[in-house]
Amino acid sequence: MKKKCYIYTRVSTAIQVEGYSLEAQKAELHRYASYNDLDIVGEYCDAGISGGSIRGRHDFQRMMDDVINEKDSVSYVLVFKLSRFGRNAADVLKSVQLLQDYEVDLVSVNDGIDSSTSGGRLMLSILSAVAEMEKENITVQFSAGKLHKFKKGGWAGGAVPYGYRNENGTLYIIKEEAEIVKKIFEMYDKQGIGVATIVNWLNDNGYRTRRDKPFRRDTVVSVISNPIYCGDMYYNRRTNIKNAKPKEVIYAKGIHEPIVSEDLFYRVKDKYDDKSKVKDRVEDEDRISILSGLLKCPLCGAGLIAHYKRNKSPITGEQVKTTYGYACRNHMRVNGRTCEYAKQLNQEVIDSAVLEYVMRVREMASFTSFMEDQLLRADDYEKIEAEIQSLRKQYYRVENKKDKVNKAIDALNVLDDNYDETFVELSDKVDGLYDELDLIEDKIQKAKQYRENLRASRFTLEKVKSTLAQFPDIYDKMSCNDKREMMCLLIERIDVFPERREDGKIIKSITFRFPMYKLDKHGNPQRMLDQTVGYKMRCDNIGRTVAESKATYAQIRQYVWDMHQVRVNNLYIAQTKRKHGIIERKNYNVTKKGDGFRQPSCPQYKEKFIIEALKHFKMIGNEVKA
Repeated sequence: MKKKCYIYTRVSTAIQVEGYSLEAQKAELHRYASYNDLDIVGEYCDAGISGGSIRGRHDFQRMMDDVINEKDSVSYVLVFKLSRFGRNAADVLKSVQLLQDYEVDLVSVNDGIDSSTSGGRLMLSILSAVAEMEKENITVQFSAGKLHKFKKGGWAGGAVPYGYRNENGTLYIIKEEAEIVKKIFEMYDKQGIGVATIVNWLNDNGYRTRRDKPFRRDTVVSVISNPIYCGDMYYNRRTNIKNAKPKEVIYAKGIHEPIVSEDLFYRVKDKYDDKSKVKDRVEDEDRISILSGLLKCPLCGAGLIAHYKRNKSPITGEQVKTTYGYACRNHMRVNGRTCEYAKQLNQEVIDSAVLEYVMRVREMASFTSFMEDQLLRADDYEKIEAEIQSLRKQYYRVENKKDKVNKAIDALNVLDDNYDETFVELSDKVDGLYDELDLIEDKIQKAKQYRENLRASRFTLEKVKSTLAQFPDIYDKMSCNDKREMMCLLIERIDVFPERREDGKIIKSITFRFPMYKLDKHGNPQRMLDQTVGYKMRCDNIGRTVAESKATYAQIRQYVWDMHQVRVNNLYIAQTKRKHGIIERKNYNVTKKGDGFRQPSCPQYKEKFIIEALKHFKMIGNEVKA
């Protein structure tokens, strides 16, 4: 069965004299169709019309409408030269994309371009590249200008270093700030003084940054590692980052006045580089804090970061197990202590609690209801297709209105008494229609982009739940680094209570994020700006996790006192917990005294009260007998 095609011809007055008449174009297109066994079912022609834009080319628009409406189910559109199809690269690419959306290929006979072939698609891609050349050329010229200024010792742009101000591309010293810079270098150069000591000294003595904030560790580090303070400048100094294409680092001697000597700067830098080398860890060499940054401080909102403490046995004095926690970085003295949240959350408890909540979320009715409202259903793709077609029809209707108004303007009689008034009125109408066309065209582009994203990513509630169901098995087999990456992909933030609640609750809420699309308030599919759907799991009104049920020694002591007015110590609690299999780790507090030394044992009545407390906090089952 023969494949069907349309032929399109166009000619302007200037082109006719060059030998590309309408008759010559049609004859060549008919010969091509006959040779390739194509059936011409429609001929479209715009005579004497410029190819600068598709606007005003009525037969071209009629042909595109017939393609959209699948009037003849054609497979090809034939043109003599690509310039007949359009001279504006953006219009050509836009129209070719529309044809391909309806599985119609463009063939330019004289140019040998066929969009159904890889070579033809390459040629069309080149058109797109041409459209970007001017933009890239401007970028290159801008970078070249920066580099030229840098090589002459001038400031090439960017954030001006502390201690200097920028005036017309030249750095000048700010005396007050320069004194602080000198102090930082002089202090670090002294034996036994490190970054933390300098930060604390600056803040304790009332010094503030340019933005009137306390000094932080990273502020001081940026000063002692920036060679600009001794007059040296390096272009691309900070661009050689991991997984990025290395760039050539270029050196130049600055024309600005240095704040410290080269000898002092490089002596300080060498000292810092030596100190900042990663030291061998005593234990857990591959350990990574999984939720660092995801947990948020309940007071200042900053991310909680990893904090560890190497404990010593109070009996033997030897270093024992390292405990890991999460703490607010803004509470650290080295960062200016701008937050009062002094709690350190136990990593083992928090990690376990969050993992259990992740496993629970798919079973929650509120999660199912939320996701059903947000996720794209099976008919959403059809909705966006119908929306695109509706917008295209709307575009052509407005285009026709605009053309009619233009014709009415051309038909005005300049000798008419109302000519000026009518001309202004019609011109205003044309301007409004052009604005309307631009708006519709923008909507079409956004809808098409959304459709392409939708083709690549079709998520359903069942897929999300299936992924979450497999999460525990996958998670257990992951390395520590993989677990962190997984949590970062799945979770946007975790909020905690300022104080652990009486029922043991620590986690307040978890905001999940899924890479998908949502429906707008009208029920139409719409891509979110961050391409994710976020679900906030409220943890304060659901049951405690196993990890949160594990009461602290202080909570157990308090419970026994509240219920029985009896005091129990940590040793008795530990003995009882170990007796019932709760403590499995090594006991570091074993005495080194002789065999004659007897460690006190927990009295039976106190053990009974402790067991009662353990049952209350669900750390052991109710079937356990005291």
